[in-house]
Amino acid sequence: MSRTALVVSIVAAITLSIVAWLTIRPSASQPAGRTTPLLQIDPARVVRVDIDDPDQPFMQSLVRDASRAWSLRLARRDTGETTVWPIIAPRIRTALRALAQRDVQPITDTNATLGDAPLRMTLTLASGATTQLAIASQAVGGQRLARVGDRIGLIADELHQLFTQPGPRGWRSRVALASAGAETSGVTIERDSVRVELRRMQSHWRLVSPVTAPALDAMARSIVTELAKAQVESFEDDPSSEDLAVARLDAPSAVIRVERDVREPNTDGSVASRVVASVLTLGAPADLAGRTRFARVDNDSPLLIITDNGALGALSADPLRYISRSAASRQPENVGMVLVKNERGQAGFRRDASGWSHLEPDGGATPADSAPIDDFLTFLSGRLARSVSIATPDGFHAQGQATLFNFADGPLEIVEFGFDGAGSLTLRTGDIYRAYDGPAPALLSADRAQDQQ
Repeated sequence: MSRTALVVSIVAAITLSIVAWLTIRPSASQPAGRTTPLLQIDPARVVRVDIDDPDQPFMQSLVRDASRAWSLRLARRDTGETTVWPIIAPRIRTALRALAQRDVQPITDTNATLGDAPLRMTLTLASGATTQLAIASQAVGGQRLARVGDRIGLIADELHQLFTQPGPRGWRSRVALASAGAETSGVTIERDSVRVELRRMQSHWRLVSPVTAPALDAMARSIVTELAKAQVESFEDDPSSEDLAVARLDAPSAVIRVERDVREPNTDGSVASRVVASVLTLGAPADLAGRTRFARVDNDSPLLIITDNGALGALSADPLRYISRSAASRQPENVGMVLVKNERGQAGFRRDASGWSHLEPDGGATPADSAPIDDFLTFLSGRLARSVSIATPDGFHAQGQATLFNFADGPLEIVEFGFDGAGSLTLRTGDIYRAYDGPAPALLSADRAQDQQ
């Protein structure tokens, strides 16, 4: 071949190669094999995710409320019955980031389909805008077809598994009673048609129903601790009629209401207070050992199986279990004045920096022996009664009354004193009677009251 012919052949080959490359090359706007984000959204702006999983008997909705807390709502396809439960926020945030950041591999096959039963998701933003995502029902080689609007491509199968195995149902909080904890302000226990209500007032607990009295702080705190420890062992999202019959939530063993006070700032700088309450309904034991129990929280929770080491099932609604055996909740150092009355007269005592003084009828004061007054106050706050009752003891006869005041002359406690039919000293505060062994404090004697007649 001549040099000229060789040059012509080389030029012709280069020209054909360039033409072929120009013919088959992808468009400059979408290079072959380049991935793009599956969803072009800001995860922080998503306020709702609706999930239609054909393999589940319910629709799933993840909903964010005004406080940015997430919950899962399950709506049965057959009856429309809905259950709601809190979601662990970091888990939903992680899932939304995965949706936003996961890439999709574009394909050119316009006939590609997602199958007969794809997973369908609708994401709603705070603005009200929505984005729809569908993922194929079958995986091939660790990938699935996905469609967002008019875009279709391949995504990793792990994204489908994230929302289906088990999906949002596995993101739910395992805390049975979110209201139980350090901020708990009230507990009500109802059992066998008997109801007892405890309320925290500042740092102390009081019994407020069926009677009013200082409560045993340690016992009240232990109840809150046990309620806070209760965990959900399993969510029975699709219970059968037999499951519901065994659970016996229609005839609960106990109903427990837990309240906490929530303080929230207003836009004007003021602070609003509201009460958040949860009601735990305890059913039958869920295992032979009694380690778990059927339960429901509020009216819209799923059927639950919660842990119970015996403490929840043993909670009592007997008010006498919670009443303090001390007659007075005020500590002696907080009492600034004492007034004692009996059938023969009265005596008043006031405390100042120098000690206790008698209050004279003419308005004057004389030094008083501090020992009997201090002994009486210590008796009221520290001496434990032999027995406590709500009903009037047999043969009780009141002999007088002692009133405690603070240093500003505000009343603190009113204690009625007397003796029951067996001769035991009995003190009454409100509706509560406490009987004691041993003699009465010297300050209650008739002679001392007679001195101020």
